[in-house]
Amino acid sequence: MPEATQTHPPSWWRETGRSFLEFLGITGLGVAEPVLSSFRSGADVFVLRHADALDVVAFVLVVVLVPALVLLGIEAVASILGPRLRRLVHVALLAVAAGAVVLGTLRDRTTFGPVLLVVAAVAGVAVAGVAVWRWPAVRLWLRYLAAFPVLLGLTFLFASPAADIVLSRDEAAADARVDVGDPAPVVMLVLDELPLVSLLDEDDRIDPAQFPNLARLSGDATLFRNATSVAPSTPEAVPAILTGRYPTDPDALPDSREYPDNLFTLLGATYQENVWEGVTQLCPDDVCPERDGGQGGGPLGSLLDDAVDVWRRHVSPDRSDGQVTFQVRQSNPNAPLTVHRFVDSLEAAADRPRLDFLHVLYPHQPWFHTPTGAVYDAPFVAEGLDSTYRWRDQQVADAGRQRHLLQLQHADAVVGDVLDRMEELGTYDESLIVVTADHGVSFLAGEPIRGVSSQNYHQVMWTPLLVKEPRQTEGTVDDRPLSAVDVLPTIADVLDVEVPWDLDGRSARSGPPREDGRRRFFEWTLNALRPTDGPYVEVDGPTGFQRMLDEPPPGRGGRAELRFYRFGEWGPLVGRHVDELDVAGGARLSGRLDRASAYRDVDRRSGEVPAYVSGDVRTSDGDVSTVAVAVNGTIAGWSHLHAGDVGAPEWYTMVPEWFLVGGDNRIDLYEVAGTPDDPRLTPVSLS
Repeated sequence: MPEATQTHPPSWWRETGRSFLEFLGITGLGVAEPVLSSFRSGADVFVLRHADALDVVAFVLVVVLVPALVLLGIEAVASILGPRLRRLVHVALLAVAAGAVVLGTLRDRTTFGPVLLVVAAVAGVAVAGVAVWRWPAVRLWLRYLAAFPVLLGLTFLFASPAADIVLSRDEAAADARVDVGDPAPVVMLVLDELPLVSLLDEDDRIDPAQFPNLARLSGDATLFRNATSVAPSTPEAVPAILTGRYPTDPDALPDSREYPDNLFTLLGATYQENVWEGVTQLCPDDVCPERDGGQGGGPLGSLLDDAVDVWRRHVSPDRSDGQVTFQVRQSNPNAPLTVHRFVDSLEAAADRPRLDFLHVLYPHQPWFHTPTGAVYDAPFVAEGLDSTYRWRDQQVADAGRQRHLLQLQHADAVVGDVLDRMEELGTYDESLIVVTADHGVSFLAGEPIRGVSSQNYHQVMWTPLLVKEPRQTEGTVDDRPLSAVDVLPTIADVLDVEVPWDLDGRSARSGPPREDGRRRFFEWTLNALRPTDGPYVEVDGPTGFQRMLDEPPPGRGGRAELRFYRFGEWGPLVGRHVDELDVAGGARLSGRLDRASAYRDVDRRSGEVPAYVSGDVRTSDGDVSTVAVAVNGTIAGWSHLHAGDVGAPEWYTMVPEWFLVGGDNRIDLYEVAGTPDDPRLTPVSLS
C-alpha cells in the first residue's frame, strides 16, 4: 500500500512573500497608479518642491512599496494570534483595498453621487472578499499583478518628465559673453493668477483707493495695459517671461535644464542675484547656490504630503473635495511670509549691480487672506467650481471674485513693503523695477476659471505689466500690443544688453509697435478653445483688449472700504444697520452657523479672523432664495442659497473683518425679500 502523500503548510517566509505580492498588486491599482499618474501629468511639482534625483527615486519607492508594507505589517501583527486569524485579516485587507480601487475608479469615471459611490465601494469590498477567500486563482492573479506597480515606477523614473531630474542632465551656467552697457539695479516681481481687469478703476488706471501701492508705482512707471500672458499655467508662463521665447513642450519641466537661456544666466556673470522662484528653478546652481522661495519642509516630506492629498481626494466620495481636473495643488498658503522674507533679503548693491527677483504664488488660490493679511478658514478650492473647473453660476463666481479681490488687496500691501524697503535703502530711484503676473483668472458663469474660452479670454490673458526705468519719475500708459515674451527683451534694452539667443519677443521701449491681431495662448487641458496653431489657441487681440477696458470696476458703491463687499443685486444692504430696515417679528425657518464657537471668542491680535461666514438653512418649500448675514447688528454680507450634494441649502459670504470685535460677536441670519430698494427681512433661527 503506497504511503499517503502529506501536504505541509508553506513556510512563514513563503507565506509572507505571497502576502506581500498580493498586497503589492492591489495597492498598485489603488494607490500607485492614481498617484503616479497625477504626478506624471503634474511633474513640475518636483521642481516646485526643489527635489533632486534621490528625492524622486525615494518618492517612487515609497509610493510603490510602502502601502503594501503597511498592510503586510498589520497582517504580521494578526499572525501572532494564529494562522486562521492571519488569513481572515489578509482577506479583509485585500477586500478593503479592492473597495478603494472601485471607489476611485467610479469617482473619476461616473457621475454617481456620494451615497452611490459608497454603496458601490462596499459592494466591491464584499465581492472581493468572497473572491479572494474562495478562489486561489484570484490570489495568484494578484501575485502576477505585483509586477504592474514595479513597471509603473520604473516607467515614471525613466520615461516621464521627471526623468530629467533622475538622469541629472547638466544645468545651464551663467553666460559670461554678454556686456551690460548700462547696468542698474533690477527688482522684478512676478505675481500669480492676477488679471489686469481686477486692478482698474473707472478711468482704466490702477485704482488708488483699492490698490494704493501698485498705483503709487504706476505714478513713476509705464503701465503697459495691452500686455498678455502666453499660457494659463505657471510652468509654461513664467519661463516665457524669463526667456523671451514661447513655450513649445507641455511636458518640459520649468528648470534650467530645459530653459538654459534665461534672465538669470544672461546677467549671472555680471550681477549679484537674489532669486526667489515660487514654482520654477531657472536659476542654475552656479548663479543661485542657495535657493530661496521654497515653501518650507524637506522635498521628500512635501512630496509625500502631496501624494497623500492626491490619493485622499481620489477616493473621497465627496466630489467637492478636490473637484478640479488637475490633482497636484500648486499653491503657497504662506505666500505673505515668503514676500516678507524676500523684503528682508533686499540690500543695496556693493561691488557689482544686483538683481532681486521674486515669483510668488499670490494672490493665487487658496484665497485665505483679508486685506490686512489676517487669515480665515474657508474651502481650499473656491465654492461653486464644478469638476471641469468652471463657475456653476454668476453668484458663486462673484463670491469667488470677492475673495480674490480681498486677497489681492493684501498682495498690493506686500508690494508696498518691497517699495518701502527700496526707498529705505535708497535704491528706488536708480532701479529698474518690473512688476507683472504670469496669467489671469476669470469670474464668468459657466466659464473656466483659468482656461480660456471665447467669452473669458480677456480676463485670463491680460495681465499687469509695470516697468519703471532707472530715474523715471513720470507715469505713463502705453497701449501697444505686447506679450509676456517681450518682458526679457525690454529688460535687456534698458540695461543695454545684447541677448545672445534667438528671441520671440522684442523690446517695448524701442522700435515701432507691432500690429495687433491674433494672440497666441498655450494649450491646457482646461481651455475651452481648441488649438489652431500647433499647441496654441488663437484669439482676437483688439477685441479682447477692448473687452478688458469696457468691464466695469468690480464691486459697488462709493464707500471704498465696503466696495468689495457689495457684489450683486443685494450688495447695497452691506453696511446698513438692521434697525434701519423692515424686519418681521419672528423666525419661521431655522438654520446652522458653521464654526459658531469662533465668533464667541475673536482675538484680532492672533492674525486669524472668522471673516468667511457660512452655514445652511432648513427649508422645504423652496420660496427662500437669498439670506443676509448681520454681524453685531449691521448687515455684513448676503448670499443666495446654494444646493449642496446632500442636506439643506448652503450659504456663504465674506464679511468686513472690522465688523468683528474682540471677544463675543453676534451673528444673525435673515431671509431677504422685496427689492434692493425696499428690502424686507425675516429672522432665521440659528443653531
